[in-house]
Amino acid sequence: MSNVKSSAIRDILKITSKPGIISFAGGLPAPELFPIREIADAAQNVLSKYGSSALQYSITEGLIPLREKIISNFKNVGLENIIITQGAQQGLQCIRKRHSGRHKKNRRSDREGKGKLQ
Repeated sequence: MSNVKSSAIRDILKITSKPGIISFAGGLPAPELFPIREIADAAQNVLSKYGSSALQYSITEGLIPLREKIISNFKNVGLENIIITQGAQQGLQCIRKRHSGRHKKNRRSDREGKGKLQ
């Protein structure tokens, strides 16, 4: 691995693994702030209710029961308005696609004066 070029992220993570280092660059929360008990309880509840299917791949938008639970807290929000992401990068990708128009296939550009779906 000596001929593999290190990345900036890898360098930051190497430094932040040292005791006493607090880094605001790597986006690493303080481990003592993780809600371990709450996460363990939530995982146990999900596994008890859904079994091994909870660990399986699902549809891109996320598990329907979870999305339904989320929309139950809102008025005038449909299932199609909720997407469960696997992390920040996926969320940013969804936003980029939404705002770049790539989510609409076969759309003529507004520069052509035709903003209609074909």
